Amino acid sequence: MFSLLRFLNLLIALVFITACGGQPSEDPDEAPPSEASPLSPAQINFPSGNTANFGNIKVSESISLQIQIHNNGQEQANSISVSGLEDDFEILDGSFPGTGGTCSSSLAPNASCNIVINYSPTAVENDNLSIALNYQNNNGPQSISLNLSGEGTLPDPPVITGLSSQATPSNNMSFNWDCNRNCDYRYVVNTNPSHDFGVSPYSSGNTSSHSSGNGNFYFHIQAYDTDFNLESAVESYSFVMDTNAPSAPSNLSFDLDATETSSSTLHWDAATDDIDISHYQLAIGTSSGATDIIDFTDVAGANSDKLNGLNIEDGIDYFTSVRAVDTAGNFGPAISSDAWRVPGPPEAIQSLAGTSALKNEITIGWSAPYHNGSAILDYIIEYREADPAGQDWILLADGQNTDTTAKISGLSPSTQYEFKVRAYNGSTSPDSNLLLLETAPDDPFFEPNVFQAMNLGGATKSIVVAYQDDTEIFVDDVSIGIIQSGERLEFDSALGNVIRADKEFFISGRLTLGTPGNTDVRRNGNIVWNSPDWAGKEFIFTGTRDPNHIISIYAFEDANVSIHRGANLEASHSLLKGEFHTFSLSNNGGFHMQSDGLIIAYMYSNAGGTNVTDPKPLLPASNDILGFPSTRAKIATATNATGLTLYHSDSHSSTHSINSGTEFNVNSRGDKNLYKGEALRIRGDQVIIANSNADSNGYCSAPFIPTSMLKKKYILNVDADYIAFASLEEGDITMEEPDGTLSTISLSRTGLDPLAPLKVRLSNIEAGTKFYSDVRFGAWYQPLGWTDSQSDDDETIMFGFD
Repeated sequence: MFSLLRFLNLLIALVFITACGGQPSEDPDEAPPSEASPLSPAQINFPSGNTANFGNIKVSESISLQIQIHNNGQEQANSISVSGLEDDFEILDGSFPGTGGTCSSSLAPNASCNIVINYSPTAVENDNLSIALNYQNNNGPQSISLNLSGEGTLPDPPVITGLSSQATPSNNMSFNWDCNRNCDYRYVVNTNPSHDFGVSPYSSGNTSSHSSGNGNFYFHIQAYDTDFNLESAVESYSFVMDTNAPSAPSNLSFDLDATETSSSTLHWDAATDDIDISHYQLAIGTSSGATDIIDFTDVAGANSDKLNGLNIEDGIDYFTSVRAVDTAGNFGPAISSDAWRVPGPPEAIQSLAGTSALKNEITIGWSAPYHNGSAILDYIIEYREADPAGQDWILLADGQNTDTTAKISGLSPSTQYEFKVRAYNGSTSPDSNLLLLETAPDDPFFEPNVFQAMNLGGATKSIVVAYQDDTEIFVDDVSIGIIQSGERLEFDSALGNVIRADKEFFISGRLTLGTPGNTDVRRNGNIVWNSPDWAGKEFIFTGTRDPNHIISIYAFEDANVSIHRGANLEASHSLLKGEFHTFSLSNNGGFHMQSDGLIIAYMYSNAGGTNVTDPKPLLPASNDILGFPSTRAKIATATNATGLTLYHSDSHSSTHSINSGTEFNVNSRGDKNLYKGEALRIRGDQVIIANSNADSNGYCSAPFIPTSMLKKKYILNVDADYIAFASLEEGDITMEEPDGTLSTISLSRTGLDPLAPLKVRLSNIEAGTKFYSDVRFGAWYQPLGWTDSQSDDDETIMFGFD
């Protein structure tokens, strides 16, 4: 054994000799050094032994075992794998080391890991298998064996699935089932709750049905596992059979509510059944019992229903058939109704007109057309921007609505739009007259949600009344006070004043010519201020007496204005935006005023320069107008051979034809005195106007109002000798007096003409009285007595509100 010192000396010498290219000298007296002990190679074993027993497992079931391996060597084992697995033994889920296993392809020295082996027997037998665990160490490939064993035992009896007892009756019971094995079956239907099959044979198939008998039945079934010769228990399922049909419904009747898309509502007395009625079915055909429109379709269990989603038309007889269906699905006999029809469509609306045009919204209105015997259910309103290239129509989304006025918002100022309306009573009318309207310019007078009026008649003293509490009144943008509901405010006024509030009001005033303060009815006029609704570009009017006729206009845009009487040009003038102008016409007759800019207009006649005869605002012309003739009515048009149909509220009617440049007289019917006569509706095939004439106690006149401009609310600003109302709809008007007293007055007509107007008249009405209704109506009144702001005995139109 070398000493440490001698070993180091020898090592230094060896290094020196090697560095110099020589060999170390040999010392025959010294022995060679000993080598270090090598590491032991990897060696894997099974700590639990080389045998794994999975025990007794039922065929088609499975069990998994974790098998631990351990590396006893001082080196890593590599390339670990398992071989020899077959038949009913396998790595769990097929991939080494098996789901849940911890081994990888290598195992560190003195480390352990698990592999997972699954056993799934496929036969009743003992299974034994020797498998190898393979790995690689420094000495090369290695392998150790593991003996696997297990015993497959008989499975549980087969299980039938898919069947259950049924409490709901059936007239054809179907059975469908399955088995968790390869099975044959035997089954039977009878009325016994249990059954012994004895030696009855099994057969394949997994469906059956039963369709006879009535009452409680049982379906008995047993399965046979053909792989293991195992039988299930006999299973029994109850069900109810009902093959008796219900009776027919009876006492059929129907409502007159059919439409183009739905049948008349049918009513019937209930059918009967030995168990219970489930529901009914309806069918529609063009002959009794036929189903050529729609075959029998389920409806609810109630004794009344209709079918929707149809495409049917008026003028054809339709029949509805009904039959009962019981809870088992049996159909009872069908019975058919009498013939019913879709109502004929309403007549086409010919009175579509503008009610108001603001800078970003337009309100249109029309008179309800004749409904042809079935009430109108809706109006279909479409609009579009007028464009030579044409644009798609936009449907106004206002829901189901029977109001004869519609507001279209979100429009652009000074832009033309087209409008059309159709009425729907179950059938759809043809399109209305095509209406072309232009939104107002961006002018404060046409602001939405603001109530305004202009003193275009030149009233020098006016009186305003508030419809609601806390109404602040502005004149030319200066506040003149806050008034409450029914309260009035009197103030000095002048031509061109504009009154404004954020709540409803009504205003009129007095204009006196000649000696100040005189009460000569020819020198005074009751002047209603002009509503923005009455602005337009085309006006027709009459000059009946006491020329010259004074026409005051105001321009909201630059405007070239001309006035014709027939083919003759009577006057013309160009105005800049914001200018007033007064025409003076010396001839009587019908006049046609046209403007290329938006204007507003008022007229009166003043023979000798001191009269205020027949004062009235000029309203846009229309195809359908409503009013009272007073003693008579003066009618005018701008088109030759204009056809007129007149309807008085006593159902008297007549037809006429008139030419432009003239005025046509219609006498009042009934009491020709102070609006006590019949209301008058006039329909023209071209636009027309009319105004009352020759009242018995004054030189005054009031215009007829387009039926599109009828309103639902009015309020009096002065004590009234009388107030008269006219409407196209039946209904009541509520009168609310200043002290809160309420009363109801009914609109009425005589006779049976559905196109005749309705009317009602009251006398001696206190200022501040309100009138409102669910139906639209027009209002005319005459002041009672003289004040600084009212002219006695002047019949006057009112503007109202919705």
